[in-house]
Amino acid sequence: MRPKPWVGVSGHRSPHRLRRAWTVGTIALAMLLGVTGIVSLGEQTSAAAQNQNPCVTGVGGSSAFSPNCLVFNSNRKADGSTGNFEIWTMQVNPSAAPSTLRPFTSDSIYDSWFARISPDRTKILFHRLPQGLYADSGNNLDKVTVWVMNADGSAPTLVPKPTGWGAYGHAEWIQRDGRMQLLMAGYQDASLWRIYTLDYLTPGAAPVQVSDHYGIDPSWSSRDPDNFLYVSCVNPSPGCAPTSQELYRGPQSLATLASRSRLSTNSATDHDPYLSNAGGQVAWIQHIPSTDNFSLGRWNIWVMNRTGSHARNLTKDTEINSVPQYARWSPNDTWIYFHRLRVPQDSAWGIYRITPGGGGGSRAMQPVLVDGFSNEHPSL
Repeated sequence: MRPKPWVGVSGHRSPHRLRRAWTVGTIALAMLLGVTGIVSLGEQTSAAAQNQNPCVTGVGGSSAFSPNCLVFNSNRKADGSTGNFEIWTMQVNPSAAPSTLRPFTSDSIYDSWFARISPDRTKILFHRLPQGLYADSGNNLDKVTVWVMNADGSAPTLVPKPTGWGAYGHAEWIQRDGRMQLLMAGYQDASLWRIYTLDYLTPGAAPVQVSDHYGIDPSWSSRDPDNFLYVSCVNPSPGCAPTSQELYRGPQSLATLASRSRLSTNSATDHDPYLSNAGGQVAWIQHIPSTDNFSLGRWNIWVMNRTGSHARNLTKDTEINSVPQYARWSPNDTWIYFHRLRVPQDSAWGIYRITPGGGGGSRAMQPVLVDGFSNEHPSL
């Protein structure tokens, strides 16, 4: 499994939710959506719960990920072979070299991906599909599920799709009403994507709509607790053309066309905004159509000030760079981690990091885990 053409919702293309499966002479990307109520399935196994993990301290509900722990999904197996996609952990530090790679999940009937560590580092959420469907997830959105576990891998909990929903995905964490909840995009009518929150700890809780118009790719930060970032467009009726997708900031209470703030203004396709640890910057992906990468175009990591000013291209190349994540162990925002594919020289995705400071381009970029396996979606 390696890259394939990105397939987006209602014609939209989104690298963060797309997994890429590289085939001979062509690339096809598939959508990485996932998500969301509450059923605990004790029979699901967790490698982290079975084996001591140096990335984790404590046990059960008192366990927590260490400050320098990074989680990601990979098709690597402990014996050096490739297989289904599982969630893995590794320790990172000021030097780029990773250490103590350990499997976190272990269930061969699933492909698991797009994991996110909770802000208090005691929980992890991730997405799943039946094994083999990850490469074509855009055509299997109804089968996607989201799971939550303790940091030590115990208490795996399935968060079921709300009644009547056709699809949902891109689950992130948000603090709402004094507790951690899930923030996601979803729809009942396929043309009407909205942003929702869900109190996954309350059985039968109904999702709460926090945008009254088209929205995807939501994220939240404790540095701006009353708001969230997302992707929409100037006239979302009902959806948005890819080149009209821009970045917005909206209030948790309800993002409306009147209450939201527009952060980006360009003719490119924007995706996956994330606020920095210090709260002063936003990192995101920008897609420029071109003949590069078998006509998939260029996907670069950009940063700008929180208000939308001083936007600049960090990666400055013709490759595919996806889903920027600020390193939480670096409170001064020294590094942004992401996954990257260089076409045609790479056979699989690798994890890299780049400094958001001046310079940009390959001079400020370092490989973190590039070893022939597909290593994707880092979360710190």
